[in-house]
Amino acid sequence: MNLDDLGLQIGSPIQLQMVDDESKRFTVQLIGFVKHQGLILSANKTGDTDLAMVLRDSQPLIIRFKTATTAVAFRTHIIGKHLVPYPHIHVAIPDEIESRSVTKQDMVSVHLPLTFINEDKESRPAGATMTGLSVEQVSVKSSTELATEGDTVSMTMTFTFAGEQHVIVIEGKVESCSMLDGGEQQIVVRLAGLDQSEQILLQGLYYKQLLIKMKLIES
Repeated sequence: MNLDDLGLQIGSPIQLQMVDDESKRFTVQLIGFVKHQGLILSANKTGDTDLAMVLRDSQPLIIRFKTATTAVAFRTHIIGKHLVPYPHIHVAIPDEIESRSVTKQDMVSVHLPLTFINEDKESRPAGATMTGLSVEQVSVKSSTELATEGDTVSMTMTFTFAGEQHVIVIEGKVESCSMLDGGEQQIVVRLAGLDQSEQILLQGLYYKQLLIKMKLIES
């Protein structure tokens, strides 16, 4: 896919990720195009980091962004860093860009042990595995029957993201249940009531798995 086909607009948020340290991710803005050559991105201060001081010429980066229906990610490098008339960088773009059409319901594969509680049935905590993740839903597999459609459930899981271990509790409503061969139950839960930090972590995990699927980073 060509960049021109994506409908990217001036002012669109772009995420930069350092190739040598995945915990270093910064959101910048698209401020210009160089036809068939690259993108011009802001390099202003974000949080406590002054990007104009951190970024350097030829530095490898992973660029990712999302339009209304497409997630895009690619490896690139900085062609040049400039401080006038304002801090900005010029990054290269490949001739062809790998992209994936996504909706909020599109899931990526994960394998995360979790503790599952059916709040409506006041069940005891039971072990299960998250097998799929999207922005709004999760898919859970269990060796025993844990829920029925419409139940309110909570799930506690531990995972490592950006070099740190996180423990979060997420809640939602069961949208569908099915019994698999071998007696396992597959449960799809629509998430609800997430606070901002939980949303950021889950979305970060989602996009990380998406990058792995697109073979842009290693698992």
